[in-house]
Amino acid sequence: MSAEYTWKGTVAATAIVSAYPDTSGNFWCDGAADDVEMAAAITYVGSLGGGTVFMRAGIYEGRFYIDNDNIVLRGAGKYNTVLRLPALPQDTKAQTLTIVADYVTIQDLQVDGNRNNQTFTIPTGGQCDGIAIYGDYYTIENCYVHDTINHGIIGWDIAATLANGANAIRNARAAVHDNQILYNVVENVGHSSYISVSIDSAFVSYNIKQIGNTVLGDGLYSAGIGGHALDNSIISNNYIYNIVGTAIGVSGGEGVVVSNNVIRDFIGDDVAQKAAISIVRTDDVLGHGDTRNIDIIGNVVENTTGTWGMGVRLYGTATYPISDINVEGNIFRDIAGASCIMGRNCYDVKISDNIIVAKTGNSYGIRFESNGNSDRIFIDSNDIRHQGAGVWIQLGDNFNIINNDIEYNGDATAAWHVLIDASVLTGIVRDNRLLGATTNPAIVADNLTIQGNRGYNPIGIIATPFDTPNTLIEINGVAATPVASTDYVVENADIVISSTNSGGVDCAILVKDPTGNSVLQAALANIEYMYVPRGFQINWGAFTGAAPTVTVAFI
Repeated sequence: MSAEYTWKGTVAATAIVSAYPDTSGNFWCDGAADDVEMAAAITYVGSLGGGTVFMRAGIYEGRFYIDNDNIVLRGAGKYNTVLRLPALPQDTKAQTLTIVADYVTIQDLQVDGNRNNQTFTIPTGGQCDGIAIYGDYYTIENCYVHDTINHGIIGWDIAATLANGANAIRNARAAVHDNQILYNVVENVGHSSYISVSIDSAFVSYNIKQIGNTVLGDGLYSAGIGGHALDNSIISNNYIYNIVGTAIGVSGGEGVVVSNNVIRDFIGDDVAQKAAISIVRTDDVLGHGDTRNIDIIGNVVENTTGTWGMGVRLYGTATYPISDINVEGNIFRDIAGASCIMGRNCYDVKISDNIIVAKTGNSYGIRFESNGNSDRIFIDSNDIRHQGAGVWIQLGDNFNIINNDIEYNGDATAAWHVLIDASVLTGIVRDNRLLGATTNPAIVADNLTIQGNRGYNPIGIIATPFDTPNTLIEINGVAATPVASTDYVVENADIVISSTNSGGVDCAILVKDPTGNSVLQAALANIEYMYVPRGFQINWGAFTGAAPTVTVAFI
């Protein structure tokens, strides 16, 4: 900085700031405490009721601060105009650019937190951000924010106890609102002892738009995009890569759309225990109320790793459940973790028209956990490729699993297409198409209605295809073989059946229509791949000796 900032000409509502050796601006900087010149330019424009401060290409060092309303701070391009935090004494809490004002726009510049030249023993959240905004009606657009100790871009509300930020002092506010973070690049945020969010709005927020941003993590300390108590907001068309903890997180909220984002190489860590997309409600979120009306639509999540590398986690508590969630038209491919989609304490959830592909070694496509009751869940028209269970429901009621394509292509020692625990009392499993041979019965759902499911019975020769007398069903029953001279009704699905002759070589197999009339010209000693519709009957005749071996498949 020059001894005093340089004043050049009449500014009106626009001020131009230049970096040495360019001294043509109304204010110019020489690389030492350049924040003083910028503050002078902002103060001048603010004294005129607001306007534009244009920063020409160059590197500016300092802790920059805006405390006037109605300011536009614009650079010469996000790779040309650089605001850099200088190397500071150990454990100095400093935000690179702090905004304590309303109606502020930041465009076309770079914010460098200079992370590698800062020294911290225990960094604390919210004190070392790239751009920290304590205000409303702001826009951050087409900027490049990188290498921060804490968050990249974050809007803070100011509770009474938080009114002093690293650079900011202002009156307490209960929420932040009507803010936009658009088309920025945020890269390499966080620190070894503090995983930080690249783009965030904290804590109570509404009317927030986080659209078109590119978030590039370091695979170690960088989380993605988030919001707390987030109402009537949009997280859309962002590209998020190599992120830890959660790629998109909504910690409480209502009326949020998460759409058309692309998330790749997400790393699920054991500390955060979240997912690539997390809808989480574990407390009252500063008195916010219900978490509901969340749409997760048209996103792509690919190649996750880690125990918690799930695609979506819907996580409420008994006291604070989440409800009215729509997960529709997404692609989840090569998903690790406990499940591709996992839910707990959820109500009125629809999961439909998704492509869900579990990574090799991962078990489940869609799972609702045993440690949280869920109710009124609709799982409809998904394409699920799993390694252990396409759908596993451990606790809850009113589950509707309808019209899904469920395929198993793993080598697990225990695998099902649909596994419903006995604690689930009501629901329906209907019109699903089952592909791939599993080691367990295709569908285990003792208390649910099972109708019209088709596909290959995954255990091939069924050791126990018969349930109570006079019933042949598509899941395992209690009797190992048919009883002579007994009519068995084909329930729940059309089948293809094969049968050997009896030990006495005297089977006389008849297939009958629902009224009991035979559809065969003559009785058969054995059957090879015969189609039998649901509702028809099969009778093996008065055979003697060992009962025949029966194989059932579903179509």
